[in-house]
Amino acid sequence: MSLFWRATTHTFSGTGNREIPKYWPPSQFEQDPSNIPDDKSYNTHYDPSTAANKEGVYHMYEDANSKERSAAEPVPIPRFVTKRYIPTHTIGKEGSQGPGMTLLVLPGMGVPKEMFEPMLEKLLSLLKESVVQVDEIWSLDMPFSGETALVNPVGYMYAYLPLLASQELPDELVPRHPSSNGEEPVRKNIHVISHSLGAQCAMLAAAHSPGIFSSLSVMDPAMIPAGKPLKMLSTLPNDVYLVDIKERYPDQDSLIADLMSSKRTRGWDELSVRTFAERAFVSDSNCGIRLAGNPRLQWALYYDKETPTQCYDRLTDIRVPFNAIMPTRPFAVPPEQFKADIARMPQRTKVTWISRVTHQLPYERPDECMKIVSSWLQDMSREKNHREQARL
Repeated sequence: MSLFWRATTHTFSGTGNREIPKYWPPSQFEQDPSNIPDDKSYNTHYDPSTAANKEGVYHMYEDANSKERSAAEPVPIPRFVTKRYIPTHTIGKEGSQGPGMTLLVLPGMGVPKEMFEPMLEKLLSLLKESVVQVDEIWSLDMPFSGETALVNPVGYMYAYLPLLASQELPDELVPRHPSSNGEEPVRKNIHVISHSLGAQCAMLAAAHSPGIFSSLSVMDPAMIPAGKPLKMLSTLPNDVYLVDIKERYPDQDSLIADLMSSKRTRGWDELSVRTFAERAFVSDSNCGIRLAGNPRLQWALYYDKETPTQCYDRLTDIRVPFNAIMPTRPFAVPPEQFKADIARMPQRTKVTWISRVTHQLPYERPDECMKIVSSWLQDMSREKNHREQARL
């Protein structure tokens, strides 16, 4: 129980109009992912020539009227488990017009949403001092992660939040069905805080539908410039969520010992380690504890060499204010190339480089990351108030 918020948990029921991947037909959805053949003919490689037609690079939704869809073999509707945080210490809206901020937290693959809770407590304290109104915070477990892995072991979805904040909501939330170009009424004043795969999702969504977010704060997005194939992508299925740990442990203490010694997690702060141990693993009658989600990422990434490159290709198409928090040695983007491309973006941008951290920077330097995000959100709030006062 946190003193900072009242939390409720909800399940987003996804749409049924997703594309059917050739390598993953619905008839095989229930099979063990380790049985997927290592067939490189299914690999999807990014074609740089598609950059000439940006509208055709990324499709969030399949055309609902597609004749290629088979009624006899529908794509299973995925589900996402989300948590809504309503701050207990609300700030008066004097001097502010319209709704307060909604923060949308998108973690990386394999990391439970609760890993951000200590960071959110720090962030709310900083924003309260600056009189920035936060109406709600929404966070979710990505596919293969946390509670989402338990209710739905496979599948993706995209859903918009309910239009109004602070209303009573049912446990099961069904999204409004958007048009194929992503146009529909959306909640106002949504600011994204994201990392890795979550940042990739947010960037692609913002490029495709510029009106859904008010700003993006991204921490080392999972993106790769075209022409820079990354060997790691071909070995991801043999790696557990990029944290290099085993699937099963006899007890939590042995798991924590591995987390504190693994090359990918030994830099995490103590609270991040313990939160991961408590939330990313569940009891297993056969062996003690096991990962909540199947760690074999073939379902998501093994045949997909395109999406990380699509993400970087669409970077300069993003038009909402963009705040990047990056390790001095990013996931896969040369720093000088990233700086040059950010400089081409016409909107407000900010890049902060943090030294002596890895791709896991939000769990290695959580307080530092939240101070940067807090400063950014304060600026966004002031600019919003100035624009609204200018209209009066």
